[in-house]
Amino acid sequence: MRFVIIAALIGWTSASHAAPPAVLDGSDDAIALLPHTEVLVDSQGTLDVGEVASRPFASFAATEGQKGAAWWLRFVVQRPSTTAGSDWYLGIGPPTDPAELFVPEGDTWRRVSLVPDPRGGPTLVKLDLPQGTHPVFLRLRQLGAAPILFHLATLRGHLRLEGQFVFAQGLYFGLVTLVLLANLLIFLINRERAHLWYVAFVALTATYFAVRFGLLSRFLSPEALTAAALARPELTLLALVATAGSQFSRRFLETARLTPRADRGLRLYGVVALIALPVVWLAPLRPATLLLASIGVLLPLVALSAGVASWRAGSRWARFYLAGWACFTLGTFVFAVPLPLITSPVAELAAFQLGSALEVFFLALALVDRLRILRGDLVQARAQLVRSEKLATLGQLVAGVAHEVNNPNNFITFNLPILKDYLDALRPHAEAAAAADPELRIFGMTVAEFFADGATLIAHMQHGAERITGIVGELKAYARGDEEAAFGIGPLNPAVERAAALVRKQLERLGPRLVVQLDPALPAVSRAEGRIEQVVVNLLLNAAQAATGRADGRVTLCTRREAGWVLIEVADNGPGVPAALQKRIFEPFFTTKGREGGIGMGLAVSLRIVEAHGGRIELASGDATRFIVRLPVAEEV
Repeated sequence: MRFVIIAALIGWTSASHAAPPAVLDGSDDAIALLPHTEVLVDSQGTLDVGEVASRPFASFAATEGQKGAAWWLRFVVQRPSTTAGSDWYLGIGPPTDPAELFVPEGDTWRRVSLVPDPRGGPTLVKLDLPQGTHPVFLRLRQLGAAPILFHLATLRGHLRLEGQFVFAQGLYFGLVTLVLLANLLIFLINRERAHLWYVAFVALTATYFAVRFGLLSRFLSPEALTAAALARPELTLLALVATAGSQFSRRFLETARLTPRADRGLRLYGVVALIALPVVWLAPLRPATLLLASIGVLLPLVALSAGVASWRAGSRWARFYLAGWACFTLGTFVFAVPLPLITSPVAELAAFQLGSALEVFFLALALVDRLRILRGDLVQARAQLVRSEKLATLGQLVAGVAHEVNNPNNFITFNLPILKDYLDALRPHAEAAAAADPELRIFGMTVAEFFADGATLIAHMQHGAERITGIVGELKAYARGDEEAAFGIGPLNPAVERAAALVRKQLERLGPRLVVQLDPALPAVSRAEGRIEQVVVNLLLNAAQAATGRADGRVTLCTRREAGWVLIEVADNGPGVPAALQKRIFEPFFTTKGREGGIGMGLAVSLRIVEAHGGRIELASGDATRFIVRLPVAEEV
């Protein structure tokens, strides 16, 4: 399997480029043999070592896709002196099918039959080679049976490698077990399916490693766990790992909502992995191995692509997810691609499992981060619900007050024109009396002064009555802010454009310049257009009043998409809202404009309208002020 992954990832050099010899020196450092190994396909399985020794060998990439009854591996060992390399052993790690090793011995070949170690450890064969350069051949029944641990080392080096291997496995599987138990407990508490798929993915990955690295043979019969017996179960596990990984990514990243294209890619990948399951058991082993190796190589690439797409779409918990899959991809690369700086086979395995362990760790952090964010959203939603209930009660009270205030105000509004008519009718008679008696005074005023003052008083009363009518209108608008309106699914920009047109002249009078930037590719939303216009008008007027008085006063209105939301953003370059007042900015009757402004209902009404649309309004204020209206994208029917 590993040879197939190597070829799939990098492609080895051509057959004409001979592998370098493995040089035996006086150190105890192990020599990984894969970079020094070439392959020959025995299509009939009838070649002997004498015939093989005279034939050309090729790289693994050059033989990719060929079929054979046997496979010969060749590596060249160089012993520079009689003192160096006298105590070197070939180590072949489990599990492997019975194989044959041919070591030169004078003009003949010493044949060594290799069988799995009953204890599950690597099989060791001492190399008694004279000084010089010598080829060594390993005959396998199938390339998939090639061992993972394939190295040269002294006896002390082998013991050190074995200790490192056991320690690394214990550390890895201990960490995996702890993380699995923790996330299983979290799933049992909150029933979040992302945790269940994570548990399945990590458990299947750990099981795959246990099979691939021969750990099962430590506890079960190694004679029964040959590479041939484990090949198809190993491929089955790889298909299940791919399926669980794709499903976890979909659930965790919420790709169906954030990035439908990435979601379709993950679903397609998962379907291909499921289809591969029967192929593993029905097709010949070689094509099945190639198919599953390709699927396995694609898993981290597909997961990373989905993570990047979700992060760009606004996912708030994709960062640890990306870190985890990046570590796994790096570990897989180090394991599969021979690197000059990593010569120890255990170091290669450790890099692979370190990448996997870091992936497990970062994905667990991602789940915790997701829980933290969702818990914060829940707390905010509860606070918003409490506030909405309070505001709903206040709305009923306000509706009653508005009705009671409006009735007496109607008397004033209706009677003022009549009173003015009365004064106008009396004026000629008063002026005639004043002409007859120039000393005539009314409340110490001349007739002309009296009627001029009366007209002023009536005008002030008319203005006050109109202001009461305006206040009552604002109160009524607040009271009906959560009532059902005529909602429909459609574009948002037309309502925003109409609102901008309504206030453009008023903004020109106030001074600030209006800049409109609308995204023409916005998705549809469910909206009541008249209410949305009201919200945008309120925000634009607030922004214009904040930016008034500045030589470079500017109000910006834009629309854009972010994740599953459509955003309306109104920004100004005014002085901003003080931090101490930001929490109160949406409260009814709260205003910073003093007596010259409104009664503080504009933002409260806007908030209720937006919440009735299933959205929210956010305030970002520093040196300037930015209001962001978030409306959910309409669900596709």
